[in-house]
Amino acid sequence: MRFFSPVSVLAVLCLVFGVCLLSPSAHADSYSIYRVGYSSGSIANIGLTDAGTLTTYSNSSLTWNTFTPGAGSVTYTTAPPFTFDNGASCSVSFAGLSLISMARCNGGYSLFSAYNQADYFPSLYLLAGGTLQQLYYGGVSNLLLNSLGDIAFKGLSLSDADTNFLYYNNTTHAPAAAVTPEPSSLLLLLSALGCCGMLFWKRTLTA
Repeated sequence: MRFFSPVSVLAVLCLVFGVCLLSPSAHADSYSIYRVGYSSGSIANIGLTDAGTLTTYSNSSLTWNTFTPGAGSVTYTTAPPFTFDNGASCSVSFAGLSLISMARCNGGYSLFSAYNQADYFPSLYLLAGGTLQQLYYGGVSNLLLNSLGDIAFKGLSLSDADTNFLYYNNTTHAPAAAVTPEPSSLLLLLSALGCCGMLFWKRTLTA
């Protein structure tokens, strides 16, 4: 008695492959990095909106500045009336990292400074969905994190000649973005369903 025909084996393999291919996979977020200011300490991050606009304040000029990717900067003599989405202080732990500090969490993202076993200096890390990204090597301060994963911080890396650079990192992926199958993936899934249909059709004819 034959328990498994070649058609049934092929159908099962096609179906398993198609389901695995269409399953969403973890991936790191992508960023565009902007230098929005330069200072030896007189510029501070004030707030980051949920739309990705960063507001800073300069002690030397007593002015506020806003920066939006694609729209550039605007200077104000009074604080702009924005509602900020800066994240909240939180507790973070991750295997292989030590001395975690300045942690901020928002929208499923965790941003923090930490040391790993390979580097002498600390790094800025982003943790989202179990995926860890090293965003910046060197000391940091003044961290902001909105619910979309947009990030603002002051970099203090020795490679920056011990000066403070103000960066704005704009994510190109939202954390809850739906995975849209590519046409090729849909074709494979349809092939798997077709194989299953052939199996049941053959069994119907031989019944």
